[in-house]
Amino acid sequence: MGAVALNAKILGKGPDLIILHGLLGSLDNWMTVANQISDSYRVHLIDLRNHGRSPHTDEMNYRLMAEDVLQHCRTHGLNNVFLAGHSMGGKVVLEILRDQGGLVRKAMVIDIGSRAYPSEGHSIIFQALQAVDPSIIQSRNQADVLMSEYISDFPVRQFLLKNLERLPTGGFSWKFNLASIQANYGDIASSVVFDQQVFIPVCFLYGTGSDYITYEDLKSLPRTFAHCRFWPVEGAGHWVHAERPDETVRAFREWFV
Repeated sequence: MGAVALNAKILGKGPDLIILHGLLGSLDNWMTVANQISDSYRVHLIDLRNHGRSPHTDEMNYRLMAEDVLQHCRTHGLNNVFLAGHSMGGKVVLEILRDQGGLVRKAMVIDIGSRAYPSEGHSIIFQALQAVDPSIIQSRNQADVLMSEYISDFPVRQFLLKNLERLPTGGFSWKFNLASIQANYGDIASSVVFDQQVFIPVCFLYGTGSDYITYEDLKSLPRTFAHCRFWPVEGAGHWVHAERPDETVRAFREWFV
């Protein structure tokens, strides 16, 4: 199966800026930031495949996710775009820079590197999600209680529960395709390998309280990205844009010029 048509929300006027969310997220995660910068950019918020309101597919890897985004660009006649992505979305950005960099004017990769990450990284989250049968639960609170046996961090549970939607016929369903995400998690955790340098300017925005960007990453990434900048956000964890939205907005405005 090839590229799929992605669900997107487009707002504002100005240079085109595409923002890609992370694993188990959706375009809604970026609405706060998008609303603040829509006076300066035409912001394209996109649901990646198997997330939000985009199509569910059995196959899921960075090549396919990049193709989906490129199809969105072709559909809307986009070229010379600003491109940003958080976590898994950041890896999609890197995949596009590797193979279709001519489309991109400048990029921002948020709290992720190009290397592989531990494949067991989301195992507890997957266990928590599997503990919830959305077809029979009666409320979000019931789902939260079930998930709390695996995840003690309330903000993380709230982030995941944003994907739970009530059905008109009763019960709930997950917006994301949990079965496919789990089946393809090895690909999602894998590296994006570059065999040559990238000369497109790339900003790596990261939380100083996150372990996704390490000292080794700070040393190794400039070998691949000739014009890269590191932008640490003090006190932020992995969800930089949720924890420090004002700093994220400032970074977008300063970098994407």
